[in-house]
Amino acid sequence: MARDRLSRAAEVPPSLLRLLVERADGNPLILTETLHLLVDAGAIEPSESGTWTIHEARLGELSLPPTIQGILQARLDRLSPEAQDALARAAVIGKTFWEGALDRLRRAGRSAPPDTDTAEILAHLRARSLLQWRETSTLPGERELVFAESALHEAAYETLTRKARRPLHLAAAAWLSARAQGTALSAQLALHHDRGEDPGRAAAAYARAAAHAAGLGSHDEALRHLTRAKELHDASCGDDGQTAEPERRIASWRDRVRVRLELGDVLRRAGRLDEADPMYEEARASILREERRLGAHHDPAEALRWDARIDYRKGLLLKIRGDLAPAIDLAERAIERATQGGAHDEIPAMCALLAFLHRRARRPEASREAAKRGLRVCRTLPRRGERWREDLAQLLFGVAISRYGERRFVSAERVYRQAFRSISETEAPHLAGVALNGIAVTRVQQGDLRGTREMLFRSLRAKERAGDLHQIAVAYSNLADVELRMKDARSALDHARSAVRVGEQARAGSDLADMYRNLAEASLATGDHAGALSAGARALEIGEGAGRIYLAEVIGSLVQITASVRAAAARDEALLARAGDLRAAILRRSTRALPMRTSRRGQRGGERGCPGAERRAWSRAMAPRHREPRSPTTESRRARRGHGGFEYSSRRHRGCRPAFRGPIRAIDRSMKKSSGLVFRGGDRARGGGALARWLR
Repeated sequence: MARDRLSRAAEVPPSLLRLLVERADGNPLILTETLHLLVDAGAIEPSESGTWTIHEARLGELSLPPTIQGILQARLDRLSPEAQDALARAAVIGKTFWEGALDRLRRAGRSAPPDTDTAEILAHLRARSLLQWRETSTLPGERELVFAESALHEAAYETLTRKARRPLHLAAAAWLSARAQGTALSAQLALHHDRGEDPGRAAAAYARAAAHAAGLGSHDEALRHLTRAKELHDASCGDDGQTAEPERRIASWRDRVRVRLELGDVLRRAGRLDEADPMYEEARASILREERRLGAHHDPAEALRWDARIDYRKGLLLKIRGDLAPAIDLAERAIERATQGGAHDEIPAMCALLAFLHRRARRPEASREAAKRGLRVCRTLPRRGERWREDLAQLLFGVAISRYGERRFVSAERVYRQAFRSISETEAPHLAGVALNGIAVTRVQQGDLRGTREMLFRSLRAKERAGDLHQIAVAYSNLADVELRMKDARSALDHARSAVRVGEQARAGSDLADMYRNLAEASLATGDHAGALSAGARALEIGEGAGRIYLAEVIGSLVQITASVRAAAARDEALLARAGDLRAAILRRSTRALPMRTSRRGQRGGERGCPGAERRAWSRAMAPRHREPRSPTTESRRARRGHGGFEYSSRRHRGCRPAFRGPIRAIDRSMKKSSGLVFRGGDRARGGGALARWLR
């Protein structure tokens, strides 16, 4: 590496080569800065033609610093005082800075302009390889430069005392505020206010920077900005969080509540639900319930509005976890408080959440009424802002879900497309992803699996831009589902694994049961029997708890998986034992978890419909020696329908041991109740539980 850097020299003394190798110790930065220092000191003299001349006599006179910091400081010491001052003021602006900003800071605190022009100083620093021009500039009309090395920027910044840096940071903030457009430079502006000891403006700028980062899906950056804003707020408050002296108060209680709400939102989207919940409660505790200052006006309805916003967000948390009943209560309470507080513009989003929760709880009428209520409120609001269009889209999702449940698939697709047209895909990628997902679901009913797959990929890209991990996990799971129908087992396995990985990170709650079920089926399709049993056991465990909505479907799939494993691994005793344990767990949990209701014909009466494929798979798994032989007609019909087909019939449960008929009927009742459609042509059974996940 040292020889390559010295290739422009006609003759390289061995002593110089040995010195560079020992100093660099394999670090390219130390080697580069040492060469720059030798050029600055005149030991290496570049010519106009590009060749180097090495003066051995000057090499012996130099004493090179042992560290990179020392080398950089030695380079700075060889600059003129005016160049050193200009470089230090440029470092205050940042590693990237602008010529106009440096010119402003060079005049700050001085009665007379500097002797040397800023452009001339920058040309000299560029010639010394300390600075570089940027081809494009973040600010229109301003030439942008960057320090050659981050370590050089830090060394130049440290040459100024903290007292000297403070007014320069404030001057840089004033220059940026006058020229920056939008929120792209809010993080840099917040840093200048913070280091300039202006906590009020710093906290506000940090909040804007967090919103910008969250919009790009950068959760870590958004959390860092919001955490710093919260720290600045807390530092200015008293022990109770609300009784700071007027001269110390940098933000109102509304700003403190808003920062905590946004912090909880970012934590929720990042999958850190256990941290988001207490942050929402901390926001609730920061609401001013009673005004303690004399002569100050206080509106009691404002507290209700903030309570409604917090209830709505906590309802979103419970929705992710699969706790439907408390989530419905919170959504209804949020609507009631928003109505009492006069926050009518926030009611549509709350009604959309309530419509989804009712749909998932198998209450189609209540879901439809919640969506209609939100639409009625939406009609009374101004129809110009982006917020109104987003609320309208969410309500249209509720209407589409209701029509899908009524098997009006064409109408549902039209409503989803109308919702997609009402929003901007760049401004609201999270809603665009949901709309595209809904369109894909309706395409499944028309047998267009390839079109569905393409639409789901578009939905995944939109959700990735939004950065919501839970929605990303659902998108991966949907893709795995469709690819299993398309018999693309390898792609389905990859997407199912991604769904489980992201879903675990996001703590996806009830949806994890269906994700693990897809992983189990994809593993079985690729011949990984051990992986299928492991994923199936995990799906059953989650289905019994938070994922109860998917329990019937999980059991139906696991019955087929255990039967397939037993048939394929007849000589593998370990796999057979695991399959037997899982089969016993299925029976034990199904008898305890699923409802044991009777029909009008009595407890042992037959049902008007039952999932035939699941009944046959259960029969093979539980009592293969006692099933009745199938007729050729039955076999041919099953072959036409495809393996794993799902069809209702009115026949009794034959071929099963009497001890298992009760649990099997209970599973069939649950499947019949939850299933709203029949897939043929090799498609797998899909009931209301998966439908609710599809239509998220």
